[in-house]
Amino acid sequence: MTAPDGDCRVYAAADLLPPAWAHLATAGPIRCFNPALLAASPDSGYAGGPATPLSDPTATAIRDPSRTGSGERPRAEPPAHPLAPAIAHIAPSTVRDTESLPASPPAPAHAGSGKSLITHPSSLSPGPAWLFAYRLVGADGLRRLALCHLDADLRPVPGSARPLSDAITFRLPADAPVNASTWFADPRLYRFDGRLWLYWNSGWHDPRNYQFLVELDPATLAPVAPARELTLDGATRQPLEKNWTLFSPAPGVVHVVYSLTPLRVLTCPLPAPQDPTPEIPCRDLALHPWTPAGYPPCHGGLRGGTPPVRHGDTFTAFAHSIHDGPAGYTYAAAAVRFSARAPFAPVAGPTRPLEFGLPQRLTRLHPRLNPAVDTVVYPCGAAFDGVRWLVSHGLNDEQCALTVVPAETVDATLAAPAPP
Repeated sequence: MTAPDGDCRVYAAADLLPPAWAHLATAGPIRCFNPALLAASPDSGYAGGPATPLSDPTATAIRDPSRTGSGERPRAEPPAHPLAPAIAHIAPSTVRDTESLPASPPAPAHAGSGKSLITHPSSLSPGPAWLFAYRLVGADGLRRLALCHLDADLRPVPGSARPLSDAITFRLPADAPVNASTWFADPRLYRFDGRLWLYWNSGWHDPRNYQFLVELDPATLAPVAPARELTLDGATRQPLEKNWTLFSPAPGVVHVVYSLTPLRVLTCPLPAPQDPTPEIPCRDLALHPWTPAGYPPCHGGLRGGTPPVRHGDTFTAFAHSIHDGPAGYTYAAAAVRFSARAPFAPVAGPTRPLEFGLPQRLTRLHPRLNPAVDTVVYPCGAAFDGVRWLVSHGLNDEQCALTVVPAETVDATLAAPAPP
């Protein structure tokens, strides 16, 4: 595994717990993990649409995070972007824990002294601030989703945390399993053609799980319609499907990465705002059998992670893979790249995993959420300023984190696909 090159900010659950859910902390721990990140504004190419010039005159010169001390050399200032000032605020070679940052307003008196676990956050930048969506797991075992804002320094904005899953409604058949509407896992945030969307799945349950999209009001962040199930028309589905990721190669066009190995791409016709249809029928568009060159077979196949981010003629995503470790399953992160032009063929795959920040050295705060799982690095969102990646990810099924990774570090792990 590569050495940590970037800076990692780890978020304290207390700063992300919505006051309306403060009572959950009285019963036991709350975890945060697997965050998804998306830097976007209505005109940004980093919402999944076509790449646009990065332009923000307030961006400062960015230094190479892999070089510190007196030998640190200034880099040429990249084309600026709303992301660039945020990254510039993170000093090189530091690990920050938000417990050392200003605390959120005190929770209500009934919150008690218990702890909470918040997991799977996703982050989106609507202008100067960031929107952070994350999965929250309390002692009752239910998976919930919450939202908060991050400021320009990537700190949680006091008082901004709010429940989200409580406000989501469904139009499911009467025989749908209970988990379909009560279990919220692995959120992702998207903005396509000015519309804000949240994705999640319903976990692992019989007879099959569900993938959902809900449109959010960009001003209030409230759902504007019931959740819609993503379906797969004309093809047999697996009983367990997770982490479909959406991308847009052109305005008005949205596709889905159904799987990475093989790379299977679906069409995704987003409904009009007033369309009452409860489903979004996706269809197969392209299929590319391929093998990452040199990636250790023990790490298993690449699985969904961050929404693909376009830069030039390619999309880059950060996936995860799973392998057996001495103390249980180990989740590792790895980059993958595919063409931004149909049929979206693979361009490069990983030769080794990426380590974001210092996750392997962090001590667990709580007992394992899943006893079979040991260490976890689980990427859910990414943004790029032309020089460095900002990746949101989970740590060990209990913490949210943001890590800055130099572009050359990512590129050094990639190689052309193995010959067929």
